[in-house]
Amino acid sequence: MSLRFNRAEGLWLGGLVLLAFGSRSAFILTFPTQPFSDFNRLLAFAESFRQTEFATGFRGWEYFGIGLPLGLSLVLRLVPGPPADVARLATAVLTAATSLLPFLLWRGALRLPARVTASLLLALWPGHVFFSGVVAQDNWVLLPSVGLAALSVRVMVTRQDGYPLVAALLFVGATATRQEMLVVLFPVALGAAGLLRPWGAWRWRPVGVWLASTALLLAGTAGLRWAGSGRFSLTTQHAGIAILGAATPGAANGYWTFPDPYVAAFAPHLVHNEVALRAEATALGVRELLRRPRFHLIRIFAAVANCMKRSDSACLFWSVGADQALPESRRAGGQGFAAWATGPLEWLAEGLFALFFSALALAFRWRVAPVLLIASSMFLKVTLHGIMTAQPRYFVMVTAFALVSLGTIVEELGRPKLSSAAAVSAAAGLASASLLFWAGERAEAYVLRHEEQLDYRFPLRSESGGASMRCEVREGVLTVLKPTLASMRPLHIDPEPGESARAECAIKTYASRSDLAIEVSDGYSPGGLPGRFVQAVRVDGNNVWSHDLAAQAGGGWTRVPLGPLTRGVTKSVVVSVTAVAPERGWSWGIAASTSFRLAGLGTDGS
Repeated sequence: MSLRFNRAEGLWLGGLVLLAFGSRSAFILTFPTQPFSDFNRLLAFAESFRQTEFATGFRGWEYFGIGLPLGLSLVLRLVPGPPADVARLATAVLTAATSLLPFLLWRGALRLPARVTASLLLALWPGHVFFSGVVAQDNWVLLPSVGLAALSVRVMVTRQDGYPLVAALLFVGATATRQEMLVVLFPVALGAAGLLRPWGAWRWRPVGVWLASTALLLAGTAGLRWAGSGRFSLTTQHAGIAILGAATPGAANGYWTFPDPYVAAFAPHLVHNEVALRAEATALGVRELLRRPRFHLIRIFAAVANCMKRSDSACLFWSVGADQALPESRRAGGQGFAAWATGPLEWLAEGLFALFFSALALAFRWRVAPVLLIASSMFLKVTLHGIMTAQPRYFVMVTAFALVSLGTIVEELGRPKLSSAAAVSAAAGLASASLLFWAGERAEAYVLRHEEQLDYRFPLRSESGGASMRCEVREGVLTVLKPTLASMRPLHIDPEPGESARAECAIKTYASRSDLAIEVSDGYSPGGLPGRFVQAVRVDGNNVWSHDLAAQAGGGWTRVPLGPLTRGVTKSVVVSVTAVAPERGWSWGIAASTSFRLAGLGTDGS
């Protein structure tokens, strides 16, 4: 691949650089996203790598691949400035550079229109321009992933020997960033290495180079994890938790939740036992999938279809929509932008995948192997996340591969292949995308309507440990369970009047005498909508407190005193939230989510 460009190529390259880097720079200057949640932990992981040789003892080893933290730590060493600002700029630069790869790697293999199309789509991809300042693994994995896909196209179009060493570097780099890429990128890695050769004799040298390079690099990655965490492994320890959390009742509206509520229903002996739960999570997750196979197949389909559609729009939450995402001076503008852009981004996603399915149909008819190969990696990605953790931002790579595929099919459109049969195939692809997203919405509605009522049993303790309670939830869904706090909501997203979530608890103290209280949260901060839900607390059969959930603005915690309690005496407490007259279609079941915890007065606490 020569680096000398003619005039037309030089002009296009300059324009692509300007569009890719300019659009992302303009956006992150207007909305300087602040890392929070997992993104802040990734930044802290990178700083730990910068400060110590192997980030020894950092808790991020349990949850993250090392690709982003290690790479970002090198940037932080070289570039002065506040770490959050440097990380945001580095991420934007990395994603902008990704968009240039098809234009550069396809030189001499595909014609200029195909190269420009793929890179231009990546450069101006709106959802990703808006996400490019977020320090996310989903952003950092794009460069090696798109690089592998583009390289596999080049090798298969030119029918050359391949690039086994480069393919190994990109493959392991992506795997180090997101561990599922070990499976997802396997097809395009083989293509880029030249190991798929339907056009000529098999050659063992590239096979040996790719296998040896990949094995050595993977061993080095596992060695780094061993040096920092004491585990010689390519993967983190939470794969089983990912499967179980996706299958846990109550996860349907977000496609994943912490699995502690499932444990409270099916394996109470593991409640609040993180180590034992991690060891048994995979088996529990598989058992749950087999227990309700029809339900979970529909749930998986809904997760895949809707995450594809919402990938760009949902990422706005992480870049500009959340309160923590922007400085206070930019917060209102960012949230206003998110509200304005959500609908158009979903329409664009539908249109993009309609074009992709059309291109895929043409690729099947014309036997365009590179597009089919990229589609196989896309299929593996969506399938893994459907079974495990499906979050819209995990599908960013799927969108990027769809854009690369559209550029590849442009090469075929310039050849004398068009026919009425090809037009029918393209129309079938368009119809398939429409059907996919239509069915995805209905599958999600089905899953939400068919949440299962379970019997949850669990203990809670006060913050100081001086008192505890054992609770049972037989009405409603337990959504959060921590050692000192539980949250519940009605079973249905759109509950009928009279439907409740109800926790029955028995409280005891370990002190000779304690003054205790139950704290109950009002999570509906807007207020101004009375008469929808009522929260209540009963103590020893007596109504002691009730509250109209949505009447007043502000929300927060309310402390309900329980009176004195002595050692050896048990007090009965019932916490409930009950539908009065909620509107249909407003998802009041989620808005009515109620948290409660045991607090102390006097001997036991504050």
